[in-house]
Amino acid sequence: MQQIPVSFAVRIEGRNHGRCEEVIAGDIRDAIHSGAVDVNALKARTRTGMGLCQGRMCERIVAEMIARETGKQVDTVGTFTARPIIKPVRLDEIAKLPGAKHET
Repeated sequence: MQQIPVSFAVRIEGRNHGRCEEVIAGDIRDAIHSGAVDVNALKARTRTGMGLCQGRMCERIVAEMIARETGKQVDTVGTFTARPIIKPVRLDEIAKLPGAKHET
């Protein structure tokens, strides 16, 4: 049987969802049934919420899935912990910043 990404599985259920990490709905349900009963535990197990949108597109859907599978209220399953997006910076770019001290 072909696995369906959460975005399509949830859309079939009448909801919209982001596709950043292409997490499969069945994988989310498996993680929930294995003990990931809040959004950050689910994020750690499945990478849901770690894509380019940082969970802005999928957080509510994931929370609703957890609530539905566990019988909890949506507002009790938490929200994703925000993480800054990290971009590599070259040292010469840092050295050019105003106030940068240069040792000789």
